[in-house]
Amino acid sequence: MFSKAKHTCNKCTIDQFIMRTKAKQLVHEKLKILPDLTAEDATKLFLELEIQHIELEMQNSELHKAHEEAEEAKERYFELYNDSPVCYCTLDEEGSIIEANERTTRTIGLEREQLLGKKMSDFVFREDQDIFYLHQQKILELSEPQTCELRIAKSDGLPVWMNISATASHDKRGNRIYHLVFNNIDERKMIEERLKNKEKMLLVQSRYAAMGEMISMIAHQWRQPLNIIGLATANMKTKQMLHMLDEASMDENTEIITENIAFMSDTIDDFRNFFKPDAPKEPVTIEEVITIALKVIGQSLVANNITFAVHNNSKTSLLMHKNSLVQVLLNIIGNAKDELIFKKVESAVIDITVNETEDKIAITVCDNAGGIPNEIMEKINQPYFTTKKIYGTGLGLYISQTIIEKHFFGTLTWYNKHSGACFVITLNKKERVG
Repeated sequence: MFSKAKHTCNKCTIDQFIMRTKAKQLVHEKLKILPDLTAEDATKLFLELEIQHIELEMQNSELHKAHEEAEEAKERYFELYNDSPVCYCTLDEEGSIIEANERTTRTIGLEREQLLGKKMSDFVFREDQDIFYLHQQKILELSEPQTCELRIAKSDGLPVWMNISATASHDKRGNRIYHLVFNNIDERKMIEERLKNKEKMLLVQSRYAAMGEMISMIAHQWRQPLNIIGLATANMKTKQMLHMLDEASMDENTEIITENIAFMSDTIDDFRNFFKPDAPKEPVTIEEVITIALKVIGQSLVANNITFAVHNNSKTSLLMHKNSLVQVLLNIIGNAKDELIFKKVESAVIDITVNETEDKIAITVCDNAGGIPNEIMEKINQPYFTTKKIYGTGLGLYISQTIIEKHFFGTLTWYNKHSGACFVITLNKKERVG
């Protein structure tokens, strides 16, 4: 740095000498064309020349100072650009790299000479090529800064997640160029992936936790048909012992047994379908979802003397994962059922109301179990928080809210009314069918 400054000063001295020589020549030439001067005129002339000389020196000093400041600014820019914690690079109109800072070379794992002239798309991870292409197209079409997230393939073949911000401009010759800024978001993506896996595990845990309740519900569903089958079998056996079992009686009892076996088989199918992984989205009405949920839990409600009523004004079909919404409804209805049983509410009621507006569908499930205590109102959706002692997992409402918000892009809220608690599922109709 010191030698560079000394070299600059030497250059300035040479320039001053050249300027002074030229100034002398000009003075001599002027003196030749001027008539004889008096002493007073000569004094004035040389005074004017001295003033001009001082002005030139001042100007030269200012230029020298400006030159030094420009050099310092250039060095600062170079250091900021090269040693930046983010990757900077510039592409030409064809997408080839024409400039890249040190961070870019270290991230990709190649020397600058190996990067320059290469297509930027050569370093984009194979599965993210479409993202990069669409990103470039948006810059051209919209003529404004664009961002995207994709993986850059390093020289060792390992991908690294980057957030890319890009703008388009023109160089001095008028050619279009692109300025790209890369921010490493690998750590953020790892955290997001861990959260996603955690949610998947919680969802699986929630479904397994629900299996115990399902088995209880199957028992309620099967109790009556098993009793009927037992009575029909006993009837046939008694008539056979009394030699009264004719063909008509045999057919009648056989038909009773067959119908009830079919009912039990359907019940198993309903429960088995619920635990299947979600099929692709399909057009489903809210009425269909409620019907499936009540098929599963209905007998349990009847067995516990709980009345349920459905008020539905929605006929719109939505594209959805049907079983996911069934799971949410079963959880909310199941919680209401447990509260009604625990508090031994007389004339227990669960009321389901569906209201449809221009852009939303709201499913409200209310009970008359007295409501949610104020001290736990804000806690009931937290993972592993439960009021059911050893019988609860604390996952039901947390998973239900996660499903509604992340899979249906809706909301799940709750409030108390005079006689009990209400839970409201609000769904957007943007994926409406028909």
